[in-house]
Amino acid sequence: MYHTVSQQIHVWTRGRAKKEVNEILDDMVYLLTKYSLPLTGYTQIGTAVIAQYMAYQELYADNNSAYHGVLTVEWVLQQNMN
Repeated sequence: MYHTVSQQIHVWTRGRAKKEVNEILDDMVYLLTKYSLPLTGYTQIGTAVIAQYMAYQELYADNNSAYHGVLTVEWVLQQNMN
């Protein structure tokens, strides 16, 4: 039996730190797609799929701002029938 598992990861930085958000997201994409998940009772099928990758600036009423990055990752897992 196959299962698709999805995880959304959020990254926040203060001020004008778009480069920092993108560097963090890039590092996460590299690690998530290079290595398989160590799971008991399941086997990862293929590599992780990056379903969403975006970074944008948010401005607040008190004149503060932040960069917000969102990464959505999907895995296909097969349940071991031992």
